[in-house]
Amino acid sequence: MRKELFRQAFHLLLGMLIASFVLLLGKTTALILVLMGIVFSLIISIYLIKSRKFLPVIDDVLEACEREHEKGIPLKAVHFFLLGCVIALMFPENIALTALLVLSIGDAASTLIGIKFGHIKLGKKSIEGAIGGTLFSSIPAFLALNSIPLALIASITGMLAELLIPIDDSITIPLSVGIILMMVI
Repeated sequence: MRKELFRQAFHLLLGMLIASFVLLLGKTTALILVLMGIVFSLIISIYLIKSRKFLPVIDDVLEACEREHEKGIPLKAVHFFLLGCVIALMFPENIALTALLVLSIGDAASTLIGIKFGHIKLGKKSIEGAIGGTLFSSIPAFLALNSIPLALIASITGMLAELLIPIDDSITIPLSVGIILMMVI
């Protein structure tokens, strides 16, 4: 649980940082920064794979955050998360911001709540986690959209995508939230 807590805190902070970039610097600048982050993380990942050298801070973070199935590709989760952020940033600003918030807050909350309270499982995910993720991501989604029904639609869509689609949720959450909001707004 401790490792997952650290991982989800990192997930939440990175997502909130990118959402802050959108609010403070604009969507285009945020997109450029995220793309730079992808390039930087890929360079580090390739370096770690090829050299097999120890990098003190990065290796400590990887050890603290990576799940067992991700250890073959260093920073794999970061690559997918940043790719999900790029997908979110392809939508209009209010939808992009909402998708980023549901991704960072809803996903972190659903994982932690699911681990602690999840009993009804669908694969490796839990219904309780999805409900918790929906509740926690609805409030910031409301702040981004200024609409309770749209916030609930976005949050429920994101958590259903995480729960039901067997592709990395860092991709499915922002994509599904963005598409459904484009359809209803």
